[in-house]
Amino acid sequence: LDEATAKLLDAEQRGEEAEHVAEAVAEAAAAQVAGASCEVVEANKRRAKAEAEVAEAAALVEETHRSRDLVEERLEEARASIERMEQEAEAVKEEAAEAQGMAEEAKKRAGEAAAVRD
Repeated sequence: LDEATAKLLDAEQRGEEAEHVAEAVAEAAAAQVAGASCEVVEANKRRAKAEAEVAEAAALVEETHRSRDLVEERLEEARASIERMEQEAEAVKEEAAEAQGMAEEAKKRAGEAAAVRD
């Protein structure tokens, strides 16, 4: 009977020790889960920040593209304006050459008329 009682007490003690160990393991696991949850929250914050930075960069790229398109449009307008000015300058040169020809012709006729009068 004493031996059976001793074994029973020993079993109860080992059961209590196992219970304490199980509680400690459960607490450690809960602490790990809490730590992992904090890490997940921090990772989500970092991801959200990175996504915001990517969105901002995409907006800057889009703005740069619009600016480039506007610059290209203005450049085309400037080229067309230069071409028009060059054409106008050529037309003015031609008119000036015609006017000079007329002036020389008029001078020649004036000279001939003066010679006839004399």
